[in-house]
Amino acid sequence: MNEPAGTTLPVPAFFGQRCYLAGKMRGIEEYNFPAFHEATAKLRVAGWDVWSPAEREEQSGFNPKTDEAQSTAYYMRQDLPAVCESDVVIVLPGWEESVGARLEVHVAHECEIPVYDYATGERVRRLPRSEAVKDSKGIHRKTRFFNTGATRDTAEGKPDYPGFLSPLVVKRFGEYMLKHQVQSDGTLRSSSNWKKGIPLEAYLSSAWRHLLDWWLQHEGHEAREPLEDALCAVLFNAAGYLHEVLKADAAGT
Repeated sequence: MNEPAGTTLPVPAFFGQRCYLAGKMRGIEEYNFPAFHEATAKLRVAGWDVWSPAEREEQSGFNPKTDEAQSTAYYMRQDLPAVCESDVVIVLPGWEESVGARLEVHVAHECEIPVYDYATGERVRRLPRSEAVKDSKGIHRKTRFFNTGATRDTAEGKPDYPGFLSPLVVKRFGEYMLKHQVQSDGTLRSSSNWKKGIPLEAYLSSAWRHLLDWWLQHEGHEAREPLEDALCAVLFNAAGYLHEVLKADAAGT
């Protein structure tokens, strides 16, 4: 393939060479279909066999003036195979702002399919992996690809709550909290009553009393309450204390 400079359109190496046309659609009037159609027409005059996702969608009955776009996964299931079957990928101006177009360019480069800029005819550099999977807000993310065609960010850098927590502990703590919903006068307090606010000093004093019961039993001595109840009580007071600290931080106090 030739690599013309300036503002010359990409030129095919031979008449009928297959190219995939990529570009930004979401957030543009009529999903940018007019620009896709104009570029497709000019590229065909130049000798390209053009595969346009805009044409594909209209042929399937999609109306860019009235219909809502489907998910990125839906389009990638159709578009990525078309990228891999093409000799070249040509990108329209603004393609860098599109999650789908960046993925298409990334796949093309991984498959050693050259990518050219529609407006200049120049070769598009290979994107670093982090840029290839930026989301629409410009946040760098890594992507998981599933056999169904669905995509998701990786779990990297996100809390693994099932890994960090024990369902046995959560279950036992819930049972402890349920038992202590009943107040000394027999009335039932709301499960979220503690969120109304308990002084930090009260949490700290209670935590020490239950911590002592834990410590006594750990040393083989008798205590006021069963070990599991003491541990749940320490957990409650620590969580309540932290809740108040986080609330104050969020309020800027």
